[in-house]
Amino acid sequence: MTAPRVVLSVIDGGLGAAQSTDRLLAVFGCSSQGTIGSMEQFSDPASLISTYGYGPGVSLALHVLKVSGQPVIFGRASEGENSAASAVTHDGSGLSVLTVGKTDAGKQYFDSHSVRVEVTKGGTAGTDICRVTLSLDNGVTSLGSYAVPTARQIDIPKTNIRLTFSAASLVAGDVYTFDTTAARSTDTGTADGDVTAMIAGLQAYASANGGVYASIIADADYRDAAAVSDIEAALEALSVGQEFVRLYTSARPKDDAETTAEWIADISNDFSATDAIRCDVGAGQAYVLDPGTGAYVWRTSTWARAARAASTEVHIDSAWVALGSLPDVRSIDYDERARGEVPSLDNERFSTLTSHVGRTGYFVTNPRLMSPPGSDYAYTQYGRVMDKVCRLTYSYFLDRLSQSVQLTPGSGVIAEADAQKIEQGMDAILRAQIVATGNATAAKCTVSRTDNLSVPGAPFHVQVAVLPLGYLKDIQIELFFTTNI
Repeated sequence: MTAPRVVLSVIDGGLGAAQSTDRLLAVFGCSSQGTIGSMEQFSDPASLISTYGYGPGVSLALHVLKVSGQPVIFGRASEGENSAASAVTHDGSGLSVLTVGKTDAGKQYFDSHSVRVEVTKGGTAGTDICRVTLSLDNGVTSLGSYAVPTARQIDIPKTNIRLTFSAASLVAGDVYTFDTTAARSTDTGTADGDVTAMIAGLQAYASANGGVYASIIADADYRDAAAVSDIEAALEALSVGQEFVRLYTSARPKDDAETTAEWIADISNDFSATDAIRCDVGAGQAYVLDPGTGAYVWRTSTWARAARAASTEVHIDSAWVALGSLPDVRSIDYDERARGEVPSLDNERFSTLTSHVGRTGYFVTNPRLMSPPGSDYAYTQYGRVMDKVCRLTYSYFLDRLSQSVQLTPGSGVIAEADAQKIEQGMDAILRAQIVATGNATAAKCTVSRTDNLSVPGAPFHVQVAVLPLGYLKDIQIELFFTTNI
């Protein structure tokens, strides 16, 4: 015998070859301050920044807040790979040398930026009144004009970047450029701030915060196949505890030294044996506006995909063109449509971004889960709908746990009247919160009429069947002239 319990088993393969938490998203990523491994929910961007500062994780959370209008749970990840600054490139005739350092030497550079410094008023640095304009995205946006003080140092706000000019000539029109890279977060482990550890901590977070459960996790970093497999295991373990979550992450971006074809082949090979039904793994980068700094930054496609998911009901396909282009995305480095008929990442189960002829901006190609071939959960919305069904079903049957029922004499099975009463109660919830909301076409609960419940502790079997929505993925149209109209 076991203690009373409700056990859910989600069955895959049935298709052949809203609660307030349905859109609540948790972001895990690096930030410039705050307790590593801590989690807190925010609806106000200013409060998020004052608590956790800046960095890729905060940037993603701010983007989701801005685009979706939904609250966000933010968790500060630990730093597993340090930030860095590139060498400075100087275009011009001035003799002053620009050195890049940190405002706070004990911290990382907060984020990845393409810094451009243009001299607008020349002279001798430290002696004359010189001025420069600063940009964090190589001139796409501007931070404005800054005086070069006698100390010859400028601390760029929100970045932990300190510029130091040598005591020599600055010439108007000269341009200095360099890049910074953000610290990368750790992925698999049990230490505070590891992504898998924070996934495991979501249950405790919900218990401590009035049962507020996230249904989506957005990972502010990129992962390889091994890490995704470990993350999938952590998500499955969470579902055993009746918390049902899907995670958005991305494969590594293309390196400047490799061709697009080489990059596609490499990440496709890496993930070829990976089955992660709870992970939506993206590929490619988007040039996205960071609400924290007001500058554009190259980000993994997770920024765009996760924000779109948090903006829509669980059954909505993120690729639906009528939703409009992805907000605050200026450009992308991999366009699925441009691949044509050659091998593409969409075919390899990656979620990518694309353009469409006749539309401005960029869109999700397909919201893919890294599911095995033949799975019912090819698209992320199928997983999100089933997660909602699981939450509703668990809640309903938890209230039935240890309930007494009438039995049929001679067999010990549940009496028909009680069986129908249980089914009707669950069906009413499914109709109201799954079918009427447009999440699925139909749903029905069926309880077993063959379980002998006269045996103490005997299992009682239930099936909840869902007919999902269909999605128009291959529209083929014939057009012709005719006299027969």
